[in-house]
Amino acid sequence: VKTMQGLVVGKVLECEKIANKDKLKKLVVDIGGDEQIQVVTNAPNVVEGSNVIVATIGSKVQLDGEDVEVKEATVGGEKSQGMLCKSEPASRLHPAAPERLVDPQVTPSC
Repeated sequence: VKTMQGLVVGKVLECEKIANKDKLKKLVVDIGGDEQIQVVTNAPNVVEGSNVIVATIGSKVQLDGEDVEVKEATVGGEKSQGMLCKSEPASRLHPAAPERLVDPQVTPSC
């Protein structure tokens, strides 16, 4: 069993489309401990108030079958300080648009 480190449940505080980018959204996400980060995503079902799984900088995620470290990046001209992950399967989190959002009763934590 792989240990998942650097993954947190975050609450989307702000969600806005990025100008001239059809699918990209810029989010401000509360990841707990008075910390808010900016994340760029193409997830169509994420809206303000959504609870999401966030892979923070330094986390490892599976991409094309390989572990990749999440780094700060510029996406669509905007800074992204992490990435959203699917909530299933729980044993392997993959960077992607969430197929289903986290239960709204879950609160952000580190």
